[in-house]
Amino acid sequence: MAVFVFSIDLLSPLFFKWEFDEICRMYLLMAEANNGLSVAMRTELERALDELDLTEITIVCDDYGALKRGNVSAMEVQATFGSNQFVSLFNRTEKKVRFVFKQNFLARKIVM
Repeated sequence: MAVFVFSIDLLSPLFFKWEFDEICRMYLLMAEANNGLSVAMRTELERALDELDLTEITIVCDDYGALKRGNVSAMEVQATFGSNQFVSLFNRTEKKVRFVFKQNFLARKIVM
């Protein structure tokens, strides 16, 4: 039983990283379609990451409509995941893992 709990405890940052990447990819597609992220989209992204109990969230992306069709831009999202993980059978310590999502995208919306 202890081995099962210990393995779940070790794998939890991996599961949170997958969820973090999935959320960031969804907003990357929105940024690509809208030539950047609006303030409302940034707030929604920050709220979605906050629901995962991530802290120290930073979002770097061009503003909505700032790019022209065909321009390449980058979106970078960073957040910190903190949890109490096992050190030994009866000892736990606070561990923090920094998640980084950095991806380039091509602006696709036609601006007239």
